[in-house]
Amino acid sequence: MITVLNKSDLPSRFDIRRLPKTLSNIIKISAKEETGIEDLKQKIRQTSGAVDFDLHQSVCFTSRQENLLGQLTNAQSKQQAVSTIGDLLNGQV
Repeated sequence: MITVLNKSDLPSRFDIRRLPKTLSNIIKISAKEETGIEDLKQKIRQTSGAVDFDLHQSVCFTSRQENLLGQLTNAQSKQQAVSTIGDLLNGQV
């Protein structure tokens, strides 16, 4: 869990030390001033395990997606790949 405290550009009205100990991943940001946003993004990546995430790499979240990607990767011809995509678009896969 990540605790995000917004409005860090304003004077604090409470003592952070009084927050429950379960709220340990505390990130201060100011959406208005756009500060702390990169820290928040990094914390999200760390917490989700996506530190080295590559936007250009295929990602499968479900076994269905993994199966479809496998079928496309193993297609013996362009026609077979097009057929698999057609089945996908028509709801047959």
